[in-house]
Amino acid sequence: MPDFDPRIWNAAGDYIYEAEETNNQAWNRFEQGVKPVRQFTVFRSRYLQVAASIILIAIISATAWYIAAVKTNKNFETILAQTSFGEMKEVTLADGSVVKLNANSKLIISEDFGLKNREVKLQGQAFFEVKRNEKLPFRVAGEKINIQVLGTAFDVCSYPGEESFVAVSHGKVQVNANGTEKILTQGMAVKTGQGALLNDNAGSVVWSTGELQFTKASLLQVSDAVFHRTGKKLLFDKTHSGRTFTGSFDSAATAEKMAETLSVALSLEIQVSPK
Repeated sequence: MPDFDPRIWNAAGDYIYEAEETNNQAWNRFEQGVKPVRQFTVFRSRYLQVAASIILIAIISATAWYIAAVKTNKNFETILAQTSFGEMKEVTLADGSVVKLNANSKLIISEDFGLKNREVKLQGQAFFEVKRNEKLPFRVAGEKINIQVLGTAFDVCSYPGEESFVAVSHGKVQVNANGTEKILTQGMAVKTGQGALLNDNAGSVVWSTGELQFTKASLLQVSDAVFHRTGKKLLFDKTHSGRTFTGSFDSAATAEKMAETLSVALSLEIQVSPK
């Protein structure tokens, strides 16, 4: 170890350190450095709280608006009348219109029918005697067709899985299917083919009196009418579906009796399938 110079030790002992002043200065510098950070932290915290509150209020308001809008626009539907095979039913709507529902059919209306609209849905067949109201047109939504009228009487056949037809007793009816529109007046009828409106008139099928009356109705139309009346299908060679029949059957006629009559009239083998 080198020799120690006592003069150095004595000189160091005579030096006075300003420790207190140095510590105060350091603490002041520390406070000055910390304060802005603390202020920014508090400001940011308050900002985030305000922002979160605004977002929460916006979410609650949007949710309330959405629920109200859905509730307002929701189309509540009510099955007003429904029939089984061989059953017919007549109902009077809130606007005074009368609907006679054929067998195996269903009539559905909106909850606000007669107040904001006069819209019904038909699954099956019905005869409508519509009360005139120029402010609220009467609309029928079928499986393949849509109908609009002001006041008239017309027959609509629109069973699921079958072609549709419309026949007008009096007044004027607007029929639309797949974007094609036709105006029908008294005595006119129209049918669909693969969902589209055909140019030729449909054969006439009258059922509302209890009898089944056919005028130049296709065998397919006759077969469908027999099925909905009795619940039994007619079996025949489908290549003859377009052949027409004119005649009538009383309300007590069975499917077997009608098949026998049709076989003789059309010189065609027609059988009846079980239910």
